[in-house]
Amino acid sequence: MNRIQSGTTDFGLANTGDSYLAFRGIDPYQQEYSNMRQLGILWPQWGETYTLKKTGIKTFLDLKGKTVCAGSPGGSMHKSFFDWVSAHGIDPEKDFKKVVYLPGHEAMEALKIGQVDAVMEISGIPTAAMVELSLTHDIDIVRFAPGYREKLLKEKPKYSPIILPGGTYRGVDEDIETVGMAVVWICSKDLSEEIVYQAVKAIYCPEGLDYLGKVHSAAKSITVERAIEWTPIPLHPGAEKYYKEIGLMK
Repeated sequence: MNRIQSGTTDFGLANTGDSYLAFRGIDPYQQEYSNMRQLGILWPQWGETYTLKKTGIKTFLDLKGKTVCAGSPGGSMHKSFFDWVSAHGIDPEKDFKKVVYLPGHEAMEALKIGQVDAVMEISGIPTAAMVELSLTHDIDIVRFAPGYREKLLKEKPKYSPIILPGGTYRGVDEDIETVGMAVVWICSKDLSEEIVYQAVKAIYCPEGLDYLGKVHSAAKSITVERAIEWTPIPLHPGAEKYYKEIGLMK
């Protein structure tokens, strides 16, 4: 978003939560990131904080007094995690035994050996580290305690209700109600309508989606129907042209 705002990048990826806030200059953003436009939603990001079943942790309420990995160092994942636990009345600065920041694979290894009790994750599914861990350990997903997901969604509308399908990970067989955002493909408002039209068409046409799904499993979640399911920022006219052409917009 910074690079598109400054004009040093033409295309980029963001998430629906941050782009919504940044475009409007809402805290923590101190200016309006008005140079970016939306091309389309790529794939959802599922909130899937995970733990080992042997910890006995079931909901975010159970994390009080625990050691948690809140995300990768230098990232923004911890902001979502702190929103979720705060909705449960947990103070991230006072109520955890310890908060650490580790890259995904290192966080998984730390959970294995008991250095942390739970790991924050928000990503496309299936998440590779969690798939790997589930092959050798019984894992579980930390859930929202009854009523607290609705509380969070009311207080923080940047999140959307989403279901983590049962069977995504070995041993986690039931659907889980969680929250998420989505990866949004963004560009500079100054790009020509034709360039953007051709780019959007290349990704969202049937051949493009088929190809992407073969390249990476997360890309199987990309659908043209979802492309404008969320519009946290205005669409670029070139994107609008394609969506109108295929009947997705009037």
